[in-house]
Amino acid sequence: MNDRAREGIRRQVEVLERDGPAAAFDLIQRQQAEGGQTLASRLSVPSQRMEAFQRRQRQVEELVGKLTREQRIMYTAGEMRNRSAYLDSDLTGRLNEIDVPTLVVHGDADEVVPTSSGEALAAGIRDAQLKIIAGAGHGLTQWPETITVIKEFMDRVSSPRAR
Repeated sequence: MNDRAREGIRRQVEVLERDGPAAAFDLIQRQQAEGGQTLASRLSVPSQRMEAFQRRQRQVEELVGKLTREQRIMYTAGEMRNRSAYLDSDLTGRLNEIDVPTLVVHGDADEVVPTSSGEALAAGIRDAQLKIIAGAGHGLTQWPETITVIKEFMDRVSSPRAR
């Protein structure tokens, strides 16, 4: 996660703790409105997947629209607490304990988690494979190449010869 994203979460959590869930919810709503950035642009969705992605987004928006304000505040506060729980966690010193086949997949257009973080993660895990997906952002599972890479990895490590 980049410093800007980390500081944004800290600010939201501060408002949550100081002013309560409703104030934090309102802050997030304002930030999203001011940002003007769509989820698809933040996730860097490939053009061939855009129609399906937008269809799912409309379904999600319809379901969220059925929630009361109080329910949306409650869910948002829970998400903020979840984010804050791992915000300052650093488990890199334990990466060497991972002793199973590991694939690290990262998009080179990720604006939330820098590519160098994916590279460091793979370097810290014994025999990890790193695959960088060109053009993919934080929502890299939207990219067909990502799914292909994961399937190929799983086929390779789960074959009888791999055991």
